[in-house]
Amino acid sequence: MERLDPNVVYHFSHPHPLYLSNSQSLYTTSCSACNLQPHGWMCSCEPCSFTLHISCTQMPNFITHPSHPIHPLTLFAAPPYPGGSFKCDGCGLQGTGFSYRCTTCDFDVHMTCATNPLSLAHQSHPHQLNLVYYPPYQTKGFSCDICRRIGSNHWLYRCGSCEFDAHMECAKSANNRPSPHLQHSNSSPAPNNVNLHQYQQQQEKQEKEQQKQRRQQQKEQKKQQRHQQKEQRHQQKEQRQQQQEQQDQQPSERPHGADNIGTLMHKMFQGFVEGVARQVGETVWRCVCGGD
Repeated sequence: MERLDPNVVYHFSHPHPLYLSNSQSLYTTSCSACNLQPHGWMCSCEPCSFTLHISCTQMPNFITHPSHPIHPLTLFAAPPYPGGSFKCDGCGLQGTGFSYRCTTCDFDVHMTCATNPLSLAHQSHPHQLNLVYYPPYQTKGFSCDICRRIGSNHWLYRCGSCEFDAHMECAKSANNRPSPHLQHSNSSPAPNNVNLHQYQQQQEKQEKEQQKQRRQQQKEQKKQQRHQQKEQRHQQKEQRQQQQEQQDQQPSERPHGADNIGTLMHKMFQGFVEGVARQVGETVWRCVCGGD
């Protein structure tokens, strides 16, 4: 059995094997996934000038994120747009590296935006700052309380009780106190000491669980729909029975009217017969009297 070289990584984003190295002199370009500067051990294809952080090679293929809870997000190694870039729905900036995307809603975020911690602490504010996905103001903007510059209608870190707002980059600046245990579990990269194959198996297992939950939800929805349809049929049946009962009650009134009409016709006919009889009697009487 052929043994895999532990210094070689195969990643879906690149057709060639990537070799592990920590020689900083080899890296002339930034990471092809996150566009950040290389540091520590890197995976690279030197002929193609393609380089990835080890943590970037271990990003899950699918995540769920609270900014877009209705659909899972899929990892794309390159923007699927003709221009070769995308606009991040998290920070509003253009991106060319890895992204998480909802193909149903055309929702795109930088991989780095998707991995931002949901909460962190910063020395400029005594309370924890939470990641929110739009400013809570009518102007659809905010003023950063760290750099004092205006922020747009995109993600920000915020203390709601104090109305303290900060750009994501300002809140993640070097003078912060991160809270890694609050990071979104489905968005965080795998530890560097985890085997890639095992990690992929874990992600596949997690995806199967999510699909199972979605199927269960769809099953419950169909069950509810069948129950509602059954209730509607029952109501329609009761309505038809009520209509039939009303129709059955209407003929009972007809004989009384028919009797009245019959009595009237009988009287008219009897009067007619009596009138004719009188006329015939009078005619016979005249004839008899005239004959004498």
